Amino acid sequence: MNPSPLIMPNILQRYREMLAALEEERGDWADPFWLRIAAQVATTKGGSPAGIADAIRLTAICLDSLAEWFREFASPARFVIAALLVQHDVPMRDFVIWRLRTKDALDDVGLSCDPFALTMTALILHQAPGHRPVGLHDAHRLKELHDRLKRLHRWLVGAGDIPVFAALTQIHQSPEIIAGRIEEAYQMLLGDGLLPGHDLQTSANLLLLTGLTPLEAVSRFRDLDSTLELFDGPIDTSLYQSIAVLAMLDHDAAHLAQRFLVLHDALAQADADLVGTLSHTIIATDLTALGALQAEVAPAIGQPRPPAELTRALRTFQLASLALLSQVDRGLIQAADADADAAADWPGTP
Repeated sequence: MNPSPLIMPNILQRYREMLAALEEERGDWADPFWLRIAAQVATTKGGSPAGIADAIRLTAICLDSLAEWFREFASPARFVIAALLVQHDVPMRDFVIWRLRTKDALDDVGLSCDPFALTMTALILHQAPGHRPVGLHDAHRLKELHDRLKRLHRWLVGAGDIPVFAALTQIHQSPEIIAGRIEEAYQMLLGDGLLPGHDLQTSANLLLLTGLTPLEAVSRFRDLDSTLELFDGPIDTSLYQSIAVLAMLDHDAAHLAQRFLVLHDALAQADADLVGTLSHTIIATDLTALGALQAEVAPAIGQPRPPAELTRALRTFQLASLALLSQVDRGLIQAADADADAAADWPGTP
């Protein structure tokens, strides 16, 4: 899976076009969360929105046909999975093999997670440059990182974090060092007065993907957090993870914060049902980052960023974005599972 080098000139308009193209898939039973996220995922895919939407629909139909073996494919979550496969040009056969091998490898080391988290783990592990089939070495690294962080924060680390750990295992350091640096970042964030909990723990996890030292990464987080608070008032803990994702970008904090708030408001004005939902924050975060990267392709002032650097920055962001998406509220996953169960019981369902 290679990151797309394509950044659209008007990222918000492109998202709206993708959402409109997918809108007919929104049935009364389907939580629109998944379609909104699918539209966001496909925003940077080259081609017409209608053509991309058709590809997502066909892929979703293929996933639905496999629901007898993969339960989450019967739920609306399949549209997000389909969009990810279309965005990264992943053939269905390859994806199914990846997922099966990932599950086998995790089972072999005693790790398990819900079906959606397993799918996200498989996609993340196969984002690694020059990836090879997931094997015991990868699973043991993931297991060691999980266990080390679990010992540090028993109540904050669980099976739902496995996709984030999959992203972290792509750092070329030992699980011991990675866990130590995460803990260092977590304690610094606590020292800044941020509220302890799973949101802060996941933020500390994500900050390691920046490739910076814990001190440098936390400094970026701190700048964004304080700037957003200055512009928009006290920061809710639910925004911690989004701030960590935006910290992947080496950009002026004030510029990123303003871009995020503008997009957040624009999305709310266009879709009142979006306000206050998890998808509101995730979409605003991703569009903010993509817009900032787009500005580096054709900057108003100065030289564009070298293509190799831009590709690395885009890949880092996409990895962090997948990790953030894997953390969707457990209630949404349970609702998606209920939809899948209902679909399985519907007359005529295979």
